[in-house]
Amino acid sequence: MITEEEWQKLKIGHVIYVVYDSNDVQLIKTTISKITKAQIKLECAKLFYVQTYNKSQSARLFTDAYNAYKYGINLLSEKQKELHEKIKKIESNKSIFANKFEKLEQKNG
Repeated sequence: MITEEEWQKLKIGHVIYVVYDSNDVQLIKTTISKITKAQIKLECAKLFYVQTYNKSQSARLFTDAYNAYKYGINLLSEKQKELHEKIKKIESNKSIFANKFEKLEQKNG
């Protein structure tokens, strides 16, 4: 996360790492193309990526790769945990359906 102190030191051309979370978590290395007290515009020519962020959205913006990757790993761990919980629910529901199906099969068979 870019702190208030870091934000004040940012300049056009500085590198910013964005932990981007759409369907999948990605780390994008960008450069600052415009900056104000409340917003920065980031660009990555390779990916045709142009995005403007408000200062309040800086939780996923980093001035160093180390912290960006660390944040990405934590974010992926949370997503993995959520998926495991969903899988457990699905397996539980499947088990309930299978048990009820077996009972119906025995009753009808």
